[in-house]
Amino acid sequence: MSWRYCWHLHRRVSIATTCRGSATKNGLQDPQGALASWHPSSVTPCIWLHVTCDANNKVHSLDLAQSGLAGSISGSLAALQSLRALSLQDNGLTGSIPPQLTILSNLQILHLSNNDLSGPIPTEFSQRFSIDSFKPGNPGLCGAVLHKSC
Repeated sequence: MSWRYCWHLHRRVSIATTCRGSATKNGLQDPQGALASWHPSSVTPCIWLHVTCDANNKVHSLDLAQSGLAGSISGSLAALQSLRALSLQDNGLTGSIPPQLTILSNLQILHLSNNDLSGPIPTEFSQRFSIDSFKPGNPGLCGAVLHKSC
């Protein structure tokens, strides 16, 4: 089955993934059009803006920093098993950091600072990433890496 058949689009956008690990838009607000190139008719998500792929056409980087996005981070990003870098800093993201993302064993770079995220930072992330990944700008976050109990 082609990954295109796995798409489920909504008028408002947030980042989710398809059954083939391609990024889709679902639940985020995107007033600046950062995700405008993310079309289901594309042969591969590797041609989309803000997406970088490896030689096997697997998504390994999403760089949506300073894109004016609002809404929550979807746990379905965990389907992007080759993801090495996730940069979502300096947006208007709210809600918690999805614990599902901790299964991204290839993730080496995580930038979530300067949003309005809240709740506990997953323990696995506290062990893998520095305080700079989460602060400043997320006063509602708590967890071991921030030395702030939940």
